[in-house]
Amino acid sequence: METVLQQAPHNMVASILSAHFHYQQGVVDQAMWKLNTNGNFTCSSAWSELRVKRCRSLFYAFIWHKNIPFKCSFLLWRALKGKLPTNEKIITFGNDPATCYCWDRPGWDTIDHTFKTGHFVAHIWRFFAMHAGINYEHTTLTNLIMRWWSTKYNNEAHKVILQATPIFICWNIWKNRCASKHGGKQSNTSRVKYVVYKDNYKLLTTTFPYIKWSSN
Repeated sequence: METVLQQAPHNMVASILSAHFHYQQGVVDQAMWKLNTNGNFTCSSAWSELRVKRCRSLFYAFIWHKNIPFKCSFLLWRALKGKLPTNEKIITFGNDPATCYCWDRPGWDTIDHTFKTGHFVAHIWRFFAMHAGINYEHTTLTNLIMRWWSTKYNNEAHKVILQATPIFICWNIWKNRCASKHGGKQSNTSRVKYVVYKDNYKLLTTTFPYIKWSSN
């Protein structure tokens, strides 16, 4: 009793004293972690208890798919969060803003220009949006992606394509930008469209292996 009063937090004393202990001679005491049904402690259960959870965003949940390569989804997440090494970031370190690496009608190397408003990427978005029946014009990158993800789908394969295509477009646009900037390669819309198509084809064959997909 005296030890409890001296060492336990005052607001816990009553709870401790009211607890009933079943002593068994010869049996070693064992601590039980109440947050798990098996009584074992885990960091994940402690973290879930302590953290302040935010409401789950359906938009950001659509970025991730078990058969879409993590690097592609993570790139889109970084773009939407403004966490890419474009002008928005480099000028904060005192560097001069850089121009983009488009093949035509150059602009500034910003996230918005690289992924949405630049002439090069606009051609890519327009090509795929036209085939999907999606209005590309007069919207932001986030809203454009939402149009893809909120479009009514006909079957599960169609749903996967609508979810994955914007992710693969952004991934391959970024690869094209980096290849032009760091590898000296010429930007090429046909190449980007082809690799987006191949990424979608690979995704379909992985997600629905029991269906024979045409590679043309």
